[in-house]
Amino acid sequence: MGKEKIFLITGITGHLGRNVASLLLEKGEKVRGLVLKGDNKLFLDRFPRPENLKIYYGDIRNEEEVEALFEGTKEKEVYLIHCAALITLVKKKDQRVYDVNVNGTKNITDAAIRHKVHKYVYVSSTDTIPKKGKQIIEDIKVYDEKKIKGCYGKTKTIASAYVLNACKGKINASLALPSGILGPNDFYGARMNRMIYQYRIGKLHSAMSGGYDMVDVRDVAKGVIAILKKGKKNESYILSNSHYDIVTLLDMVSEITGQKKIRHVIPRWVVILSTPFLSIQAKLHHQKPQVTAHSMKMIGKNTYLSHAKAERELGYHPREMKETIKDIVEWVEENPPE
Repeated sequence: MGKEKIFLITGITGHLGRNVASLLLEKGEKVRGLVLKGDNKLFLDRFPRPENLKIYYGDIRNEEEVEALFEGTKEKEVYLIHCAALITLVKKKDQRVYDVNVNGTKNITDAAIRHKVHKYVYVSSTDTIPKKGKQIIEDIKVYDEKKIKGCYGKTKTIASAYVLNACKGKINASLALPSGILGPNDFYGARMNRMIYQYRIGKLHSAMSGGYDMVDVRDVAKGVIAILKKGKKNESYILSNSHYDIVTLLDMVSEITGQKKIRHVIPRWVVILSTPFLSIQAKLHHQKPQVTAHSMKMIGKNTYLSHAKAERELGYHPREMKETIKDIVEWVEENPPE
């Protein structure tokens, strides 16, 4: 009889972490989740089989609190999934984002090596991939922060390079690179979900041009678990779907609900010129800006990503986007974003 399996997940209350944990719990697996103290989005009763879930409170920036997550695992077969991260839309360096995404990942990675985990999956991002021209991107071998613009992309790139370099020859580690995530089971109000909700209740009458590669969070969660089982050492796997314009996604909502389609499409350059004023407005209301000049430039770049490698090696197959949009509509109607 083999060792008892246990799955450790950072960022378990986040959109992806919650979906990964739910899939594992549904299969009867034992799961531990690392949660920030004071997190009011835990909703333990919304996890399947919560009796198999144990919550540890801690900050990935704190080595001692990270170490506590591994208590009593010496005789167990440990699988570690590092989802925790801070997302920012700004280009300039944000020290808090750096501390979480880089230093926090170093703490998690060092602990994984120290405890000799059976498998480690770091959830990186397709924002770590330099995007040029019309080429379709299928794989990435080198993570070079100098080729990446934007605080989030740079920090995830630095962290990705650290994971691969530190783990090589020591433990079995792989990287998951999701594209833009959307989907149900989201208690934080992801930007696309929030936009769909605003459109659904009649408060969104226009949309900006441009788009991004979007993927259902549940498909990414399945992909992450597939990497745990089949992912090769020191390899990265793009977990994407297809490029979708924002207007196309809202048109899907229209087809599902019967609402009038968005007729007014604002060119990206107009939004970019408006971002300083939007930033001031957000500060006056003590909110984070929903769009920035950097985020607008990002949706204008090549995000034509191929998940062919994940299909071949993991059996990854994302669902039709219209199914995702239908489920988002139902989710935001029952769980309106705050």
